[in-house]
Amino acid sequence: MSSSPLTAEAVRDWVGGTYYDRGKALAGDRAISGGRVYDVSGGVRVAARCTGTYAPFYRVAATVADGRVTASACTCPVGGGTEPDAEGRCKHVAALLLTWRKRPDDFIPDENPRVTLARRFKEELAEMVLALLNRSAQTDEEAWEHDPEEYDPDAADWYLAPDPAPPKA
Repeated sequence: MSSSPLTAEAVRDWVGGTYYDRGKALAGDRAISGGRVYDVSGGVRVAARCTGTYAPFYRVAATVADGRVTASACTCPVGGGTEPDAEGRCKHVAALLLTWRKRPDDFIPDENPRVTLARRFKEELAEMVLALLNRSAQTDEEAWEHDPEEYDPDAADWYLAPDPAPPKA
């Protein structure tokens, strides 16, 4: 997995001083988990989950090329683009990049899904799609088998109802 040396200054330049400082605190708290890194044209893409304030976690990713950040995204309100020029410039992106700089071995090398799929034979891809369709059809059938009386969508806690027992084979 190729990687470009990324400096703390490059991270600060991308997210700004305030988000850099907040991201540094998050990185110190080990808020980043499930890290992956894979090659993309001209650089590497780093992605992970980051502990969130308004959600249990946010999905965060950044692309690094030639020692600088070229793109980033985060599902948080700030990095997700609710602010006009956000472009993924938030404390979660800073935490991701600072964690990757400090602990690159925490990030599992992963192959770009497009590359993985491009390496498959047409027959293999067809088998994969058919298996997914079959699994989806089984799930649909199982959903229709449930007794509608078991779930009352008007009940405030309908989602807490236990799942029905699996059918006996």
